[in-house]
Amino acid sequence: MTLQSLTVVLNVADAAACRAELECQRAPLDRAWSALPGLHTGCLAWLPAAYGESAALLLECTFEGTLPALAAAWFSLAGAALSALFQHVAGAPRVASAQELLTLLSVQARRATACAEPSELSGVEAGFGRRVRLALRTTWASVRRRAAPPGLESEADEQRRTDVGLQELTAGVPLLHAVRLLPGARARLKAALRDVELARIAHGARFLAHGERLLFLAYPDEPALTWSEGVTRGALPVLAGVWASSAEFVDGVWRRRAQRERRVQEFLLAHRLPVATWFNAQEVLRTA
Repeated sequence: MTLQSLTVVLNVADAAACRAELECQRAPLDRAWSALPGLHTGCLAWLPAAYGESAALLLECTFEGTLPALAAAWFSLAGAALSALFQHVAGAPRVASAQELLTLLSVQARRATACAEPSELSGVEAGFGRRVRLALRTTWASVRRRAAPPGLESEADEQRRTDVGLQELTAGVPLLHAVRLLPGARARLKAALRDVELARIAHGARFLAHGERLLFLAYPDEPALTWSEGVTRGALPVLAGVWASSAEFVDGVWRRRAQRERRVQEFLLAHRLPVATWFNAQEVLRTA
């Protein structure tokens, strides 16, 4: 059966209340993920207010079947938890039935750009023309970056690193990465995302631009440190081309490849966000 992918970002009205609710509902949501028929991957994460954007909930999943069937099964398993959580979404949508959950997911669904797996890009090298384009993007990005306002506050940034620390030794935990888009970078980002789409599409990782945020979500089958090393080696040109549109990215395309890989890996690990609740079918099978 064909795999479907769903990506939803929901801005919240009361950030403190919504985050507290997310903590309260984590256990029933975890149980629901593991019981959803046809689910391959899924996660629910908190996006803190940053870069001029309000706090939001990120929902992403890949599944077999149809969205109405997914919504019906999910509501039957965790309807009370979902209703309690989504009452804090901006506009306070009513989610008291499977049909109302389906309506919310359908209306708020976003298009995300699928990224090829590292193994599919292991032989991809940037030609001279592409290296020049990346150099120009990176140089222009560094100029715009000098005037860029700060993103997350340092205290919140420190807490975020603490929150994601447990991912280091745990395989299967979704890796969610968030950075700020440079002003005027939309056109360059679209061109870079087209390069991503030219590769063979896989369901393991994807990019999403949401307001001033650029999000990257992946479901590693290894601990984050090991996986990030492999992905930067295999997909360096593609990833560097996309992240050249972000304020925090410093690459240096004229450096030796090993140095570039290390810098991209450090960038990938430094800007992670914790995931509240998640499911990864491959990891479940591995540990069964």
